[in-house]
Order: sequence, then C-alpha cells, then structure tokens
Amino acid sequence: MLSIYPPKITVDNKLYLFPILVFSVFLIFNNEPLSAENNSDKIVAKINGSNLYLSDINNAKKMLDPQAQKYPLKIVYDFLLDDLINNRLITEAARKIGIDREEEIKRKIKDFEKDILYRAFMDRAINREVSNNQLKLKYNEYIKSSSGIEEIRARHILVQTREQALEAIELLKKGSDFSDLAKKISTAPTKIIGGDLGYFGRDSMVSPFSKAAFSLKIGEFTSSPIKTQFGWHIIKVEDKRVKKTEAFENMKAKIIKEIILRREEAFVAKLRKTAKIQKYPMMR
Repeated sequence: MLSIYPPKITVDNKLYLFPILVFSVFLIFNNEPLSAENNSDKIVAKINGSNLYLSDINNAKKMLDPQAQKYPLKIVYDFLLDDLINNRLITEAARKIGIDREEEIKRKIKDFEKDILYRAFMDRAINREVSNNQLKLKYNEYIKSSSGIEEIRARHILVQTREQALEAIELLKKGSDFSDLAKKISTAPTKIIGGDLGYFGRDSMVSPFSKAAFSLKIGEFTSSPIKTQFGWHIIKVEDKRVKKTEAFENMKAKIIKEIILRREEAFVAKLRKTAKIQKYPMMR
C-alpha cells in the first residue's frame, strides 16, 4: 500500500524538521500561537488550554522545503498538526523549568531571529527568479570559457621531505604500484583511493604541481620531486582528454547559484559603500 504522505514529509527528513524547528523557536517566548489575534481563525487543537489555529498549520506548511509545499494541505495536515502539538508541549515543558529565562538561551533565540530575518530578506531582495535569458547568457559565457580545455587524470603521492619523495621514486622505478604506494606512504587525504585526483584542468591546482603534471605523458610519473606549499609530490598521469561541454539542463542549477551569489556580492558591496563602518584591531 502506498503511504499517504509524500516522500519528503517524514520525521527523519532534515529538510522537513529544520523549518518546523525554526517555527517552534518562536513559540518558546509566545504563550499564544502566531495567529491568536485573528478571532475568525479556525481552532484546530487545544493543548492544556492553549489554542492551535489553522493559520498555524498554514504557516508551518510554508516553512517546508519547496518541493513539499506543492502538496495539498490535506496530505500533510495530520503530520503538521501532530508535530506542532509535540512542539507546543516541549516548549511548555521548557518554560516550566525556566529555560526561556536563561540568558544564553535568550541570546541564541535572538541570533536565530537575526538569521531568519537575513534569510527572509535575501529571498525577497536577492533570490528572486532568474530569467531564462540570464541563464542562457551565462551558459554561453561558460561555453566560450571552457571550450577546448585540456584535462588530465592523475594520481599523486604527498610526503613531507624531499628524501622521502626520492625514496618513493626509486621504489616506483623498481616496479612498485603507484596506487598501492600512495595508500602506504602518502599524507594526502586521497591516499585512501590510491592518490587519485580525478580529472582536472591547468588552473585547478597550484602552479608547480599543474606545470609538472601537464608536462607528463600518459603513464609517466615525475622523475624528481615537485615542491609545493603542501609538501613534496610525485605525480603520475593516467589519462588526457578535452573537457566536454556540459548540457544546459545539467548546468542550470549551478548557473542559478552563481547568479544569486553575484547578486548578493553586489548588494553587500553597495551596503558597505553607504554604511559607516569602524573596524578595530583584535585585542591581544
């Protein structure tokens, strides 16, 4: 039998729980629900003499993740109602033992409110809809900048001294497997996968590393250690290719994020330009 609840509306799903938790935070310092002033609002539950209203259900639904908001209220009604009842009981218990009067809790609630205000403002001022025209223009820029870019797939071994690197090179010359050696002696996080870095372009790595890697032929490894700020590297190239252009639909979400980020940067720069800001050195 199919569940009557949409896949995303589950107790274990963090996308659901976080917004409802945020909603509950506001109830900690409010004895009545947010809609209590509306006398015509339908009462949907009474908890120890305190009312929950239909508008509380609607407000909670608005705070679900966007996909879940698409479902009719009747689908999520019972789930939201039970969750709000549970949250009300918990906040009542918190008040009884004085948690709401603790200064640290008050400070955290204020910080939470600031975060909610920030998100709400960003949604209205920054995260407005990105037009298809903007998306297409940005995608065309991406195509021009990434077309024909060479990529290589490489592995590396990172050690902390030149002597260690030279010893590793000698072992490789004698036939040691690069991947196995990386797992044994490399200090880089990639050691668990044999030093595999996947495919990358010239600008993806620090200059000395990139210059050495792109000078190698497929199957070759560096005959001398490569020094970077991270330590000493031995690099092996396993494949070369020309980077494929991603399809528009595959890039769409990434482009939207980039456009929104640029909007935010421009908006904040404008605010800083007109604000009076004084910065002080850190106290020693």
